[in-house]
Order: sequence, then C-alpha cells, then structure tokens
Amino acid sequence: MKAGLAANLFAFDAITAAGFSPAAPIHLQSVVKEESTGNGALSALLRGYTGDAVLIPEPVENALVRTNVGEISGGD
Repeated sequence: MKAGLAANLFAFDAITAAGFSPAAPIHLQSVVKEESTGNGALSALLRGYTGDAVLIPEPVENALVRTNVGEISGGD
C-alpha cells in the first residue's frame, strides 16, 4: 500500500501547510507483515502507540476504511 502511505503523508503535509494545528498527536504508522501475522501492528502497540481514531488507506469500494480485520497465524 505504498500509494495509501503516500496519500497519508501528503494529507498530513496539507493540514500543516493550510495552517491547521492538530488537537492531538498524529502518528503515521506503516505496518509490515499485515497480511500474514499482524506482528507489525502488535509491535507498535507494545511500544505504547495508541490512538483514538485510525484511517486505513486501503482502496475498498471507493470508501473510507474505519475498521479492519486482523489476523494471527503461523506466519511465513
């Protein structure tokens, strides 16, 4: 999802360029192994990163994705 990651980066730049100041910290997270184990997201969570909201830039039926199913498996 390099395109989605780039879109999130540009959106953050646009917010700051427009002179807006976020009311809370914004964390941009790029997760590895999201399709096989979820270890990347788990690692970020264990390091203390949390959030009140999330935007997942997956191209699903031309709509915003607000939730996503995680997976825990044997991995690769």
